[in-house]
Amino acid sequence: MVGVGDSVPALSWPQLDGTTAELAALRGRPVLINYWASWCGPCIKEMPVLDAFAAEQGEHGVQVLGVALDSEVAVREFLAKLPVDYRIALEIPSADDSSVRMGNRQSVLPFSVLIDAEGKVTAQKAGSFSHKALAQWTSQAVHQGNLAK
Repeated sequence: MVGVGDSVPALSWPQLDGTTAELAALRGRPVLINYWASWCGPCIKEMPVLDAFAAEQGEHGVQVLGVALDSEVAVREFLAKLPVDYRIALEIPSADDSSVRMGNRQSVLPFSVLIDAEGKVTAQKAGSFSHKALAQWTSQAVHQGNLAK
């Protein structure tokens, strides 16, 4: 299980388009991984916040990756109703899924992990964000020099 300051393990997830999201391929820019599920009320409320945040980041800011701990069918149905523009990957929830390995000891959703451009965990958070709280959370890490390459 990784904590703040640790290097992230090599992780990859299938995506809805049949490709694979590989965490190592996202190095060079900060990454926000957000674990969620279609049945999770706080996750649903947070998704438009994450979508707006991702859009604000442009091609040099924080990358957003949503990892759905859910079935492919449920995720497809959910995204048909509430589409987002950031990348969505899939994982079957388990006692040893990547959210647990990334520090989600309580298996709480949503769960977010902020990773710097070098692949080290800079922050972890259980629970949802408001737009303001998300901006402050990521900005604080940037100003501390944790995320800038």
